[in-house]
Amino acid sequence: MYIHPAEPTLTLQAKIHISSKNKNKNKIKMNINRAAVNRSKASPFESFLEGWLVRQEHHLDELITAASSSGYSDEESKELVSRVLRHYEEYYDEKSRDTRHDVFRHLSPPWCTPLECAFLWIGGFRPGVMFQLVAKSVDDLSSLQAQRLDSLRIGTGKEEKKLADALARIQETAASPSIVERIRRISCWPYGDIIVGPQMGTDTESLRSAMETLVANADRLRTKTAAVVVDVLTPKQSMKFLDASAESQRVLWSWGSNGDLEGSSSQAK
Repeated sequence: MYIHPAEPTLTLQAKIHISSKNKNKNKIKMNINRAAVNRSKASPFESFLEGWLVRQEHHLDELITAASSSGYSDEESKELVSRVLRHYEEYYDEKSRDTRHDVFRHLSPPWCTPLECAFLWIGGFRPGVMFQLVAKSVDDLSSLQAQRLDSLRIGTGKEEKKLADALARIQETAASPSIVERIRRISCWPYGDIIVGPQMGTDTESLRSAMETLVANADRLRTKTAAVVVDVLTPKQSMKFLDASAESQRVLWSWGSNGDLEGSSSQAK
């Protein structure tokens, strides 16, 4: 499941208010951003993402309608939730293929705004944010549901800690004197192109492989946690949760884009 790495505390009411007020404007801005991506030699993943975001807009419209309607049966709600989850699975399948090609692009994606990148956690959203979204979007949890979600939250936090520790170890390795010195020599080489020696190639390949594994494990935790959350919730509760998830992504993107535009305008003046 793809939820943007947003972790600022936003109320669902505020998200919906911002979205409904600026919905058309946001869509225009997203199209502008996609056009910019295309102009900068979009990779196959970026081209996929462009179409994926369009489909996500359609799903969000459906979720907003369904979550605010009493006319949806449990079966209809369940079918909509399944379609949205398949949509997110499609994203992660494509991302998995792309990270095998270039994992480092997913640690600071060129298709994200600087604000979005500021909230990235190992190439995506921090899984624990899902529990915040449930708390703000679902107000009719049973005591059993609350207990199951709390247990899942604790377990997810422990897994997050393991991944964060693994990231710290990789960063320490990347900053080791031997690697830093070789990179420094390359950056100071004044005579044009150089041939990277086998040792440097081995070092960078090891880092790449370690990061690829780490991002894959983080994505696995994201999707596993989302699947269990949806399993604990009823179909109609899941619709509210998925609605809040997609909405938070769109709001963060809008905030980041507005900041970029304002910054560009002030520089132009």
